[in-house]
Amino acid sequence: MEFQKNKKYSQSEIDSIITELKLKQGAQMLENISLDELKAMSIFDNISNAEHHLKTRQDSKNRLNNLGLILPTIEKYDLKIKVREEGEMRYKYIKKYSNGKVSLVSLSIDNKILYTIIPSIREQQLRKELKRH
Repeated sequence: MEFQKNKKYSQSEIDSIITELKLKQGAQMLENISLDELKAMSIFDNISNAEHHLKTRQDSKNRLNNLGLILPTIEKYDLKIKVREEGEMRYKYIKKYSNGKVSLVSLSIDNKILYTIIPSIREQQLRKELKRH
């Protein structure tokens, strides 16, 4: 499902998206990968900047311990949000996993720039993402 940020969605449409995600059976969690393994894959052009960002977040240990969520979330997302931020198109991929957690990965520029990973986004945060702009 794709969600365009520049389109105005009603509260009932947002509620429907949240409900659909809640009802969806989550994907199996994969084994985690290390930061070094992620770097070796050469997927992202800014991995050093992303590493600094992830290490400076309040929940950095959790984010770094869940790097294995990045690729499955991008490749088989449940929800993709497109938004223009700071003059560029960004994509936010959201996926539900079997442990009930919903992860969010934010990328831009042909998915080569990694902005962040939030291994377990709360419903309130997700609603905020859907309402922004």
